[in-house]
Amino acid sequence: MTTESVPRQSDEELLDIWLAHNDSIKKMQALVGHIEMVLRQRLTERGATEIAHPTLSVRLEARHGGYDISKLWGLKELVAPEVWAEAFTPAYNKITPVPDSLDARKAAGWGKRFGKEVAQAIEEAELPRVVRLVIRLKEKGG
Repeated sequence: MTTESVPRQSDEELLDIWLAHNDSIKKMQALVGHIEMVLRQRLTERGATEIAHPTLSVRLEARHGGYDISKLWGLKELVAPEVWAEAFTPAYNKITPVPDSLDARKAAGWGKRFGKEVAQAIEEAELPRVVRLVIRLKEKGG
C-alpha cells in the first residue's frame, strides 16, 4: 500500500490496515526496548560506557539523579533566611493548589558556600544517578 492508494480504501479497510501496523509498531518497540536493556546490562557488567560500531554511536550517559526534596527542608535551619529565599517558593493557588517548593539546583550550590554541615545535608538528599543508553546514527563525514 502506498500513500497514493489511501483515498481509494474504505474506512474499514484503512482501520484494519492501521490496526495491523499499530500492532507491529508495538511489537517492534517492545523488541527495541528489550535490546536496549540487554545492551545496558552488558555495558554495566563490563564496566564500559561505549560500544564500538561503524555506523552507530552507542554509549551510556549518566545524569544527576536529583535530590530528595524532603531531605533538603532541613537546610532552612542551616542557611540564612535570605539564602533560603533564593531557592524557596511558598505555596500558592493557581487553578489547583501549588505546594511549597525548593529549587534544588540553587540549593545544591550552598554546600560550597556554607560549609561541611550544609554540604553533608545536601549529599544525604542526593538521589542515585540516572543512567540511560543513547543510540544515535553517526554523522557522515565526521
